[in-house]
Amino acid sequence: MDKMKNLCWFLFLLPLLGLSACKSKTDEPQEPGSYIESYVEPGAINIREFGHDTWDGEKKVMWRYSVKSQYVYRRGSEKYQELSILYGDTAFYDNMLPPDNPNKIERSRLELSFFDFNLDDGLASPSREHMPYVAFAKPVVAIDVVALDDYDDEHPKGSSLNDIAFVLFFECWHYIQSGYQLKYHPYWNPFSLVYLSDFPEEPIKLMNIVIQFLFLREPATADNHRVQLTYRFEGGGEVTGILETNKIYPEEKYSEE
Repeated sequence: MDKMKNLCWFLFLLPLLGLSACKSKTDEPQEPGSYIESYVEPGAINIREFGHDTWDGEKKVMWRYSVKSQYVYRRGSEKYQELSILYGDTAFYDNMLPPDNPNKIERSRLELSFFDFNLDDGLASPSREHMPYVAFAKPVVAIDVVALDDYDDEHPKGSSLNDIAFVLFFECWHYIQSGYQLKYHPYWNPFSLVYLSDFPEEPIKLMNIVIQFLFLREPATADNHRVQLTYRFEGGGEVTGILETNKIYPEEKYSEE
């Protein structure tokens, strides 16, 4: 009788023991990780689109562009780990991202395209589908624009156009430095804006390579005007692209290099 009683107790407790084991497994604290998907050593500037816009009542020409990679440091590599430690990107958890859009279409991370979003109404929206963030491996110390043709009366061929130019871009340095506070998330906020003639003394860290914009005052004539855009990086190195006002640039989708 005692043996039967013990067996009954064992059979009763067995599912509870299983539940307890499962619970302890799922309750284990999540290991912290890194927000940045990969780091890039740039190779070239890829121009995606040219257009016209009005900013503060003044007509502008605008280029949308990204940077092609020469070297990519991905998760799991020694260089990626080194850069994550250098920039303090080591305490990230998935719940630090903005909330998901419940109506979004499920797709893999590599299928996501930033350009699928409507930039006119989505800059401050949390519904970004959390595109993987790809950053420059080195801080940007300067961005320069030079006229390759006579641009207007004040800017002949060979002169700097920095005084009439500014760029828009994403950066995640402040997001990481804040301890991943949502209000600093790069896709939660509008673009950062920098006038090239007033470039900050401190280099810009963790700039996104994927989507950036250059705005210039309209040239004096409707002729084709070429300008040279150059990014300069801390410790040396630069990447350059030639932009043209009368060139039609094909639309391209972003894919991880």
